[in-house]
Amino acid sequence: MDYRDDMYENDELDTTEAEETAVAGESKAEKFTRLAVPRINKVLHGIESIGKLSSSAYEYSDEQVEKMFSAMETKLAETKAKFSKQPTSNDSFSF
Repeated sequence: MDYRDDMYENDELDTTEAEETAVAGESKAEKFTRLAVPRINKVLHGIESIGKLSSSAYEYSDEQVEKMFSAMETKLAETKAKFSKQPTSNDSFSF
């Protein structure tokens, strides 16, 4: 198992544990907040951790840095689009 498998495995465990602690009668908005806050904090911690790679203890190329940030920006844009209230375009035609 590589580090990515472990990361996703732990994420699934976190989600299951969080869902099991749901309060009876919890609204969808309350559930969103309960799940979103720790997930965002986890992402923020991860970004901070990535920033530590810029230290002089590591060697990296401009190309590697560009690839890292491009991947993160792409995934962030894809995720943000999921929250858009705009209908997604499709390839079909109608009047």
